[in-house]
Amino acid sequence: MIAKVQYGRDMKSNSKEKLRKIHPPVKSIRDLLSFKVARLSALNQRLGGALIKEVFDLSLNDWRILGLVASNKKLAFKKLQSILYMDKGQLSRSVKFLVKRGYIFTELKKDDARAVDLIITSRGKKLNNEILHFSTNRNELAVSCLTKQECEAFLATLKKVTDHSEKILDKM
Repeated sequence: MIAKVQYGRDMKSNSKEKLRKIHPPVKSIRDLLSFKVARLSALNQRLGGALIKEVFDLSLNDWRILGLVASNKKLAFKKLQSILYMDKGQLSRSVKFLVKRGYIFTELKKDDARAVDLIITSRGKKLNNEILHFSTNRNELAVSCLTKQECEAFLATLKKVTDHSEKILDKM
């Protein structure tokens, strides 16, 4: 119940739990952290999505899947779904696309024939390295308005808030 109150689902509750006031005053939706993060994400997707599609003929979701599979020896489909918070159907379509293109392959799990592991191919590794280099340059451009210390602090803060949000979601 506290997680729901803290995350705003049950604000009419008579809970005696009080939230600490940390966030600056909110006068409009533009002041909300969730709006600011969503807007930054939308900008990033718009800028990166068009370029990734044009240069590599992949959607951002395809690239994210490829990149995560490439960074693991084997990645379970369920684990990938939980990392990306992606709809199972949408994830399945992207995985099938990447398999068809020869970037990854699937393997039934030995302990559960209903579950699937995703494994990168050599062709997928090569493409991943190219996109990773491309995206690293895009990242540098995106943070060029920050100092190195500001960038490190921003990324650490983003990780902290993301981890905290995952804990709240796990309690719901």
